[in-house]
Amino acid sequence: MRLTAQRILARHLRDGRTENTRSTDPPSERFWPGIYLDLDGAVLIDFDLEDAVMAGADFGRATFSGATVFNQANFIGHAGFNGATFTADAWFDGATLSNAARFEGATPTGWPDGSGGYTVVHAADDAAQPVPGDGSDGASRKGS
Repeated sequence: MRLTAQRILARHLRDGRTENTRSTDPPSERFWPGIYLDLDGAVLIDFDLEDAVMAGADFGRATFSGATVFNQANFIGHAGFNGATFTADAWFDGATLSNAARFEGATPTGWPDGSGGYTVVHAADDAAQPVPGDGSDGASRKGS
């Protein structure tokens, strides 16, 4: 049931347009525009919001079990991952974080050495870097 709900959510957060047609073509009929995603404390398994568009998101205290993919996602507003736990890599290649992105206290637990305090943000253009989990400087943003 959980995986089905995740797939339905992802399907409705993808507007179905290519980047160069977003200003001219209408979004898919199944797209839910203006959604602020509140998944505080959720347990998410192999979570994939690649190409998703959302007004903002709160993943505070969420547990991301398995690979997490936000490639090409567009967070128009706040993106909060405070206190989230990642059991494997979290990918944000080409993601747009238009506003504040916070990873305070986010912890990767799946690393072989058991280290914590950092969320690794993978970016194809190397614009995003590992973010300290103590929130001392927030998340780096593309173009910052």
